[in-house]
Amino acid sequence: SRGSSGWVVRVAGISGDVTNVSLGNYLASKGCKVASAYVAYTEAKVPRHGFVTLKDERSYDRALSLSGESWAKRVITITPAGATGKASKSQKNWEKKAQATAQRAAKE
Repeated sequence: SRGSSGWVVRVAGISGDVTNVSLGNYLASKGCKVASAYVAYTEAKVPRHGFVTLKDERSYDRALSLSGESWAKRVITITPAGATGKASKSQKNWEKKAQATAQRAAKE
């Protein structure tokens, strides 16, 4: 087992209005058990790609199988976000950033 932070996928090609919530909801709607979802933005506040942490291997495999599907009129690419020890460290950073982004959004 890779541990709780091991099942992380990177979602590229997402549309400009994707949020942490909609990204998580999309994968959940496709039958994945989502632990957390985080969208990384460019400096121009355009979603660059998303990272989703899944709760189990079945959800992880399911998420990877969705690569190439069309979502919000865009074809998305879903790849493993790296199964190295680095993933868990950057995962913590994503979660921190995600919380900061959510707090900023709440203030706006």
